Amino acid sequence: MNDFFTFLIIISLLGFIILEIINLYHKVTHNRSFYTKKSTNFILATVLIFCVAMFGFLSTDPTPSMSTQPVKKIYKTETVGKGQLTSAKLQAYQLAKVSSKVTSQSDSVVKLAHQATSQKEVYATSVSAQKAQQNSKSLAAQKASESQAKARTKQAVQAKKAVATKASHTSSKRDLDTGSKQMIIGNVNSHIYHVPGQAGYHMNAQNAVYFKTESQAQASGYRKAKR
Repeated sequence: MNDFFTFLIIISLLGFIILEIINLYHKVTHNRSFYTKKSTNFILATVLIFCVAMFGFLSTDPTPSMSTQPVKKIYKTETVGKGQLTSAKLQAYQLAKVSSKVTSQSDSVVKLAHQATSQKEVYATSVSAQKAQQNSKSLAAQKASESQAKARTKQAVQAKKAVATKASHTSSKRDLDTGSKQMIIGNVNSHIYHVPGQAGYHMNAQNAVYFKTESQAQASGYRKAKR
């Protein structure tokens, strides 16, 4: 109903304003044929005042509203005794103490784990160093053995060459083939001499005597070999 009175007030107000504008226009233009009657203006003003009064009355009507009341929150307060408070403080202290102990034990476990890891790394490094040292010693021993074997082989070859050389020198000094020399060779022990062209035989070079002519050999008491 408030909407209806609002609409009626707006229409009356607009009509009253329009009529006043028309009257003002005709007064300015001196055109009396369009003048509205005062009774008409009075009626419109009365209707407008009535509608305004009714609208104000309805707006101030103390009708109980059906709006929802706000919800009130109720807080309950409990009173804790001194004994309960002391017990709660004691429990909190014990819990804090246990938590601190657990934290300390956890730190100790972490520290031991770090120590174990460090010792393991040190042991692995030590084992690697020992293996490297053993491998180095083994390689050095192998090289030394190979060097000694080469040295012994070289010494043996040198000794063999020396013996062969010495034997060759001894043989060349002591053994003498009379057929290979183009000289008259006599033997001190047998007092026999050989001339070039005869069959040669081996004799000790230390027992050889050399002559320039057969007459010289014969004069020295040597006789000619039969062959």
